[in-house]
Amino acid sequence: MSSVVDFLEKLGQDARLRDASPEELERAMAEAQIDEPLRAAILAGDADELRSQLRQHSFMATQMDHTGTQMPSEDNTGTQMPSDNEEEKKDGEDETTEASLKGSKDCSIVA
Repeated sequence: MSSVVDFLEKLGQDARLRDASPEELERAMAEAQIDEPLRAAILAGDADELRSQLRQHSFMATQMDHTGTQMPSEDNTGTQMPSDNEEEKKDGEDETTEASLKGSKDCSIVA
């Protein structure tokens, strides 16, 4: 695997190799002793197959709201933030709006 990683690093650094014809790339991979399935994936530009051949997987993480976690009472500007158990509602705010805001969650996916 290290020869493949070294070759890909060289490919990214060397403009002549990056812009080389498929035949020149094939010759360079043969000199670097890259296995045939990996060569095919590199020549095809198939990142999924290359990851599969290298036994690498996409990493994914989800950020979720943790219920029961104490939220800060102030935001980073020093403004007082409302707590979840406030009984007072602002003028014009109805239960539908409040329920929809409480039901929303922020999620991020990292690849």
